[in-house]
Amino acid sequence: TDVGKLHVAVGDFDGAGESFAVAAAVAASAGERAEALHNAYRTKLEQDDYAGALNDLRAAVDLDPARFAPFPFDKYPPDRILGAGGFGVTFRCRHRLTGAAVAVKSINDSGLDRDA
Repeated sequence: TDVGKLHVAVGDFDGAGESFAVAAAVAASAGERAEALHNAYRTKLEQDDYAGALNDLRAAVDLDPARFAPFPFDKYPPDRILGAGGFGVTFRCRHRLTGAAVAVKSINDSGLDRDA
């Protein structure tokens, strides 16, 4: 995944996507595979490939929900990504019990000086 992160750093998102896909395929553990898939999710967000990003996020959460679920997926399963920006990602979800459509905003806390 380090090569993919270098690709991201220089703005080569296509190269990053390829590197993360290879890393996920050859990962020795579920945790490593989940990390590669989460990195692929973030890369696809940068490319506005929201459908692909959501697929990668779901796969990462399936492998390691405690680390990669940005909100309670079991309570609010995401249908699609509505948008992404500097502050986070907005998902269209369904409330598991009521079936109601809801928007869930996942805040990007990487630039904050405290926990979100």
